[in-house]
Amino acid sequence: MEGTWNDIPDAHWRAFFGRNADHYMRQLERVRRGRWPNFHWEAFLLGFMWILYRRMYLVSVCVVILMAVETTVEQGLLRFFEAGWSFEVMLARAMALAYGLAMGFVANRVYHWHARRCINNVTAKRAVHVE
Repeated sequence: MEGTWNDIPDAHWRAFFGRNADHYMRQLERVRRGRWPNFHWEAFLLGFMWILYRRMYLVSVCVVILMAVETTVEQGLLRFFEAGWSFEVMLARAMALAYGLAMGFVANRVYHWHARRCINNVTAKRAVHVE
């Protein structure tokens, strides 16, 4: 990431965040102070649907690839160790909880990264270059 989290005016952040600007600006202030954003309950509960709702398509592709790789490795290990059905169900529930917790902890940070990327793309296209 280039620059700091202060290189974009707050007005641009607020315009991007829209009606949820107050929440995301509070989280951005935490990031600017070098702290980790708060846990995001909506992302924990809704997971992948939250990513799509926020239009983070690049992130959604990465998550799908990560889940496909994890599932492939998981199924291979279950077959290799000849695990029973009950262990498979328990592992699936544990992985769902792990995905939810990961989403809840990183959602605000990833959304800020996405917002910064989008804002920088828009401002770069509108920039006037004078020699």
